[in-house]
Amino acid sequence: METGQLTYAGDESPTVFIMPAFPVFLSFMIRLFGVQYGLAAARLVQIMVSMVGCWILYLIAVRFFTGRWVALMTSAIFMFYPAGIIMPNLLLTETWFTTLSILCVYLCLVFLEKPSVKLAVWLGISFTGAIYFRPVIALFPVLVCLMLFFKKTEISFFEKFRYACIWALVMATLLSPWWIRNYVHYKAFIPATASSGNPLLYGSYINYEGIVNGNRHDWPVGKNRFETDRLQREMAIKRIKDGFRQDFRSYMYWYTVEKFRRLWRYPFSWYMPPEIHPGTMLNYHNAILLIGFLGVVTSLFIRRKFLHSMAVLLFIVYGSVLGMVYVAAPRYCYPQIPLLVVMGGLFLQAAVQSVRKVFRDKK
Repeated sequence: METGQLTYAGDESPTVFIMPAFPVFLSFMIRLFGVQYGLAAARLVQIMVSMVGCWILYLIAVRFFTGRWVALMTSAIFMFYPAGIIMPNLLLTETWFTTLSILCVYLCLVFLEKPSVKLAVWLGISFTGAIYFRPVIALFPVLVCLMLFFKKTEISFFEKFRYACIWALVMATLLSPWWIRNYVHYKAFIPATASSGNPLLYGSYINYEGIVNGNRHDWPVGKNRFETDRLQREMAIKRIKDGFRQDFRSYMYWYTVEKFRRLWRYPFSWYMPPEIHPGTMLNYHNAILLIGFLGVVTSLFIRRKFLHSMAVLLFIVYGSVLGMVYVAAPRYCYPQIPLLVVMGGLFLQAAVQSVRKVFRDKK
């Protein structure tokens, strides 16, 4: 609002380190209501966005379960997730990105059931919206299209390919202003952001040894942020290669078991209101993890919704793998939590059906 440019961390030059959607959203709120009331309004909007996410989650659950009560219960479990209640009050990308991710997964499920040009267009729009908040979801459409290609349907391979091209064309068209803007400023094609160097280098240190406030004194620094990112990315790749070659066992454990544990062990909570006890939040989180894991196991034996389960599970795995490549922190698995709740609903439904069957047999 002060410079007319998208800048970052006090640097007045145009940045390619963050996506523009969330700064534009905050700026719009501040322009309407001023700083104090604008940020309060932004939080209220995020609460509504979070509620929309719960409604879309219910629509996903309806496609999974035979009874709507299970779908309602699934949506309610996430609605009362303590970290989810806190999240809209934080001025971060999580609320918008999580809701848009849920929308993308829902449209993917509908698309896999019955592909169409209209759905391909809406998928392109929804995924682009999510990318403008956070680019990590950018490769997920490729996995969905692969699922479509391998699915046995009456639609020809050419038709499937046409839908995929329409999807890609819509995304490319909507992202092109961002690509042009980046090329004008940096004379390079930057599809999303140029900020992967620091988190990649950060994540290459086992147990984040020697890192203070996200930095180390021996990390390379270039003439500008763009060059610094490139130098740190090169250093990170070299460190990872040397680490696996010199101490394969430690690095393999770090990049698999330990980072996975750091992603999922605790709920994301940068702010803890006094009304929510930390133990309550942790127990609720652990219950979701347990039920979700049991739901994943249950999904392997339910053939009727196997494709739906695999699409949702693929999104959870996709997000986890990306988090394990870079910095593993609970923040980066938060968008997968609502979909894990849906998987847990499969177990709850199977458990209820088994109990009902036992009582019927006794009668």
